[in-house]
Amino acid sequence: MLTIETSEREPRAAPTQGALPAQVSSFVGRERELAELETLIESARLITLTGTGGSGKTRLGIEVAGRVGGRMPDGVYFVDLAPIRDPGLMASSIAAVIGIRSEPTRPLLDTVIY
Repeated sequence: MLTIETSEREPRAAPTQGALPAQVSSFVGRERELAELETLIESARLITLTGTGGSGKTRLGIEVAGRVGGRMPDGVYFVDLAPIRDPGLMASSIAAVIGIRSEPTRPLLDTVIY
C-alpha cells in the first residue's frame, strides 16, 4: 500500500533547473497515483510517499517529478536520503544537491527550508 501525505506549498520567485536521475526503463501503470500526485503537487509544499520497501515509491516520485518539472518555478530535484544514517547529515545532503550554501548567521536546515 502506498500512502501520500502533503503540506501546503509556498511559492518562490527565482526559477532553477533541477536534477533528476536518468531512467533507463519506461514507466507503466499507476495512472491513479500519478494523477493524484500531479494534482497535489500544485498546492503542496511537500509530498511524502510511504509504503513498504520495493513498492515503487522512488520510481513513482521520479516519474511525477519529471512530468511536472517544467511547471515548477524552482525546478525539481532528487535527493537520495537512503544512505544517510545520521539525521544530522540530512540538511547538508539536501543543500548539496539543490545548491544551497550555509549562511553563517543561521542553521543550514533553516536555510534549506526557507
